[in-house]
Amino acid sequence: MENSLTNFVTLIYKSRDSRMDEWPLMSSPAPVSIILSAYLAFVLFIGPLLMENRKAFTLRRTLQVYNTVQIIFNALMIINLLCRKTYIIKNLFSSTCKVERSADEILYLSECAWHYMINKMLDLFDTIFIVLRKKQSQVTFLHLYHHTVMVVVSWSLLKYADLSEEFAFGYMLNNTIHILMYFYYLVAAMGPQYQKYLWWKKYITKMQLGQFALVLLYMAIIAMKGCGASLAMQMGLILNVSIFLLLFANFYRKTYAKKDDSTEKSKKLN
Repeated sequence: MENSLTNFVTLIYKSRDSRMDEWPLMSSPAPVSIILSAYLAFVLFIGPLLMENRKAFTLRRTLQVYNTVQIIFNALMIINLLCRKTYIIKNLFSSTCKVERSADEILYLSECAWHYMINKMLDLFDTIFIVLRKKQSQVTFLHLYHHTVMVVVSWSLLKYADLSEEFAFGYMLNNTIHILMYFYYLVAAMGPQYQKYLWWKKYITKMQLGQFALVLLYMAIIAMKGCGASLAMQMGLILNVSIFLLLFANFYRKTYAKKDDSTEKSKKLN
């Protein structure tokens, strides 16, 4: 039984690079677990209780700074990854997809993944600002699942996964979508006079859906060619991305598709 468990762990996880354990938040799961527990406790219980008899904060200036920082952060992550060879497209057309990496190249990809994880933690402030603005209805299962799981997945992949092109491809797509998303939020935070420029919100959700579909397609191609991470890790990622795709598709259907149908019916009646 013990040998079977060891073999299973070896199948999923890579040999540890001890240098990564010295990075902030990477020595054990405890720091990230504490952060996520505090986050969920605040946005679900403590925050709503504190704001119950208080006036909602506007946070306009804070949101403008936060969204600007997020745009810059995501852009720098893309630039940082593009400055090194990642073989993201090459692996699609290669006959073998076998790329030998030096220890330093693997460590560099791990540094990119660490920046990505920190960015996912920074994303948690989205929910905190929602609570402080007394918009608790926006704290949905999708919202909490998305933010919490992204931190868990990004930490776990960095800690244990054999980082390869599946991760780099999803990393760049996600950062690109977030640049557009935080630009939208930046414009929204500038005041009601800019509301007329925010007609394209539903297209952000469409782009998110497209992102998940492209990641699934890319991972399927790489898996069929025998490239990238272990099969067990690939299956885990495909399952997680599929859940995101279903949840976001359901959100789009409830938020936009029904409204579009109602608008079309009204036009026909008129």
